[in-house]
Amino acid sequence: MGYTATRGQLAGDVRATLEQWLPDRLAPTAHTDFEISEFSAPNAGYSGKTVFFTASWTDAAGVRVIRDLVLRMQAADHQLFTEPDAVRQAEVMRILGRHAGVSTPTIVLTERDSAVLGAPFYLMERVEGRTPSDVPSWHKRGWTTELTVDQREAMCDNALRALVAVHQIDDAEDLAFLRGPGTGGTPLERYVDNVRRWYEQRRNDLVVGTEELASAMTELLEHAPHTDAETVVWGDARVGNMSFAEDLSVSALYDWETASTGPADIDLGWWLMFERYLCEALGFTRMLGVPDDEETVRRYLSFGGRLIGDISYFQLLAAVVLALITNRLALLLIRDGLDETTARSYPTTAVALVERYRTDHLQQRRHPAMTTESPTPAPVGTVGDSWEVFIERGKIREFAAAMQSDNEAYQGPEAVVPPTFLINAVQWAPPGARVTVGFDRKRLLHGEQEYIFHGELPRAGDKLIAQERVLDRYAKPGKRGGEMTFAVVATEFRSPEGALIAEARATFIQTAARGESK
Repeated sequence: MGYTATRGQLAGDVRATLEQWLPDRLAPTAHTDFEISEFSAPNAGYSGKTVFFTASWTDAAGVRVIRDLVLRMQAADHQLFTEPDAVRQAEVMRILGRHAGVSTPTIVLTERDSAVLGAPFYLMERVEGRTPSDVPSWHKRGWTTELTVDQREAMCDNALRALVAVHQIDDAEDLAFLRGPGTGGTPLERYVDNVRRWYEQRRNDLVVGTEELASAMTELLEHAPHTDAETVVWGDARVGNMSFAEDLSVSALYDWETASTGPADIDLGWWLMFERYLCEALGFTRMLGVPDDEETVRRYLSFGGRLIGDISYFQLLAAVVLALITNRLALLLIRDGLDETTARSYPTTAVALVERYRTDHLQQRRHPAMTTESPTPAPVGTVGDSWEVFIERGKIREFAAAMQSDNEAYQGPEAVVPPTFLINAVQWAPPGARVTVGFDRKRLLHGEQEYIFHGELPRAGDKLIAQERVLDRYAKPGKRGGEMTFAVVATEFRSPEGALIAEARATFIQTAARGESK
């Protein structure tokens, strides 16, 4: 059975129903020739059913009125979240859109009565703009790759400013609406408890990550930060839920299904985690102009954001939520006909992040005095310790599926690795094995990434010996002043017999320190 996306499939003749139901609610009393265009579906979204259409009519003055609209219906048959409420989402957008710097689509109407279209729904005006895609990742394909470095930097900065504007909302009535009826515990405790209840409802249906998620939930419940901080929590804060105008300003913020309250760290932790999910976790390198984690946090704070402290806890929390969502998504995609390998790749990648962030948080909790100060740079020629890398057939398939590749070379017992697969090798490097670049993480960028193969691509079942070497160090004037420093690091992959199989060469860049002049 082939896979068919269902995001734009509506049961029954919805268009005909709306043509009868909408005129009295949308158009003035004196109108004629009310029409609705054919429906079209967006290229993204799964938790609700969404279609675009145009409504038009002639008013009393004989002028043709045209409105581009979006219909969003609650979808019980492929719901990702535990408590869907389409009308509440519309109310959240209506409330928050009143605040300065928070642009949400204009809500035209809401309807809770399922008798109209078979489920609660709302209508909103369609916003002109471009949205970075999740599949394929905007870090690799699409209009964002065609921007200049300065334009990408502007886009990311505008996105972070919009997030800060959300977090600066302190209206007591708005927070009470988002908070809901639950009043026990702190805002963070209530949020984590909701995740716990969600996990308990889903754990028997997990596709992957049963043990990893159980350990992560224990860590989250037993070691939550103590804080009373409360602001608006978007719940799905990322550039993929933003529409950007031609000048790269933010024209709209979307998808408020899980909006609540808590510390702003919840949203920023999700932001950081999700960009890693779409980029490094898939073997991609961030484009110039797209900030890494440290720089994202620094810019968020410089734009007026406020955090309570340990972001590693909130990255772990975000990864657990994503793992729950993608596990549910995998079940629904398999049901709808998508091949199991591709469907499983989404939660597999998320669970790998859960393990990464759990390890990070354990280290941070056990060594709270650790800083981001730069260690002594390893000089050119320095060679790190070697470590073993095992090429697993299942990991090749998952990596290819995550990249949306159906290349047959990546399937079967003799599967070869995709060229960028070797970026995962660092995940198995033991502590102290890698060379020390020695750059300030707050000013670190990942520049060029090159893969060189000295023969056939590695295959499933191969064992490689990896080892890093510092190839070069140099400096250049920064175009904004000061000096940029560069380090080129090669990772050699050899057979157990010592034959050179492949090389991965990465260029790391330390930007000029703030305040430096030419």
